[in-house]
Amino acid sequence: MEKSEIARGFVLRTHNLSDTSLIVHLFLDQRGITKLVAKGAKSKRSPFAGTLELLNEVEVLLAPARGDSDLHKLLEVKLLGRQEGMRASYPRLLLASYFSALIDYWVSPDQEIRQAFDLFQRAIQYVDTGEVSWKGVGYFEQELSILLGYSKQPEEVQKLHRASPKLSTLRQQVEKSWKPS
Repeated sequence: MEKSEIARGFVLRTHNLSDTSLIVHLFLDQRGITKLVAKGAKSKRSPFAGTLELLNEVEVLLAPARGDSDLHKLLEVKLLGRQEGMRASYPRLLLASYFSALIDYWVSPDQEIRQAFDLFQRAIQYVDTGEVSWKGVGYFEQELSILLGYSKQPEEVQKLHRASPKLSTLRQQVEKSWKPS
């Protein structure tokens, strides 16, 4: 029998593994960024149907990977939150995607950074329900910079989004949507 674990987290992205299965990237409270195989997830009758959508908050039961593999097996998933407020607004969804991309880029696989998870969870709740402002973007970047061992100086914080062209482009789109003129 496989030893299993229960963890709470957010769906960061998914991609196809086969005609019926997905690889799901989750940001888990106890494991950091974790890749899981969701066998049969694309089936309409799958127990995973509707739960593995971008930025859903979920509780998962997983079987740890064997050997050198970094692909864990998703056994069960329970939907904890859908963030409907965020989905109703393109700028909010764009901002949440930017926060998600920063976490996905900077947090190492299977690296537990509980404070980063808590920061991300608060950021998603803020984007979903709060009065969003450009200051919130700066706050998230500054706090993540500190958690990653950088200082909160502007040039250090800028390393976060300048690390890849994708992050820079996404941040520019967020800036156009949120920054006051």
